[in-house]
Amino acid sequence: MPRAVLRALVTLCALSAAAHVQAAPAGRSQIPPAPPIPPAPPPAPAQPAPVEIGTAKAEALALIDQQSTDGKLLSSLRQRLISFFEERGDATPQQAAEATDKFVMPEFKAHLYRLEARLARVWTLRFSAAELHELRTSLKNDGSPVDPEQFAHPELARRYLAERDEIVRESEVEWREWGPPLIQEVFAAHLAGLKAAGIDPEKFK
Repeated sequence: MPRAVLRALVTLCALSAAAHVQAAPAGRSQIPPAPPIPPAPPPAPAQPAPVEIGTAKAEALALIDQQSTDGKLLSSLRQRLISFFEERGDATPQQAAEATDKFVMPEFKAHLYRLEARLARVWTLRFSAAELHELRTSLKNDGSPVDPEQFAHPELARRYLAERDEIVRESEVEWREWGPPLIQEVFAAHLAGLKAAGIDPEKFK
């Protein structure tokens, strides 16, 4: 090979090597950078806890308690008895409370389940368990009418308002069929004790 050609080839190789070194400086990798990691998706919103709905009877009794004196049916019955002794028996508030707590309330507590079944039935014949639960969480404690549009289901509120007076009437009937006969049994069983407490059962005949 002529020397001139050999020198040309050597020069060309040297120039190519220099260009390669300049294009890829020592210490730098030619591997392309990794793509950026996308941000994590936002956490899913917390799901509300499922609403626990009891049986229709349990929801009805909870609603009845809620609308009773001090939130309990027994408290309402006790106050009713005290007023009964004061108005019908001319008893003082102290005499009426003593007779109620000592003689009548123990019997009422023992037989309360019968009244509860009667009163619950007034409600369960008209509303399902879910409807009773909504009424319990939406009505005022005294059962007073509310704006139907405040209910999750306004039609339920309108139906309740249409039935309310009849519910009160039927509940009163159930009380009269349960309470007064039981009171008469108490009078017969505790005649001497009631008289000693200042209550004359003869006045209630």
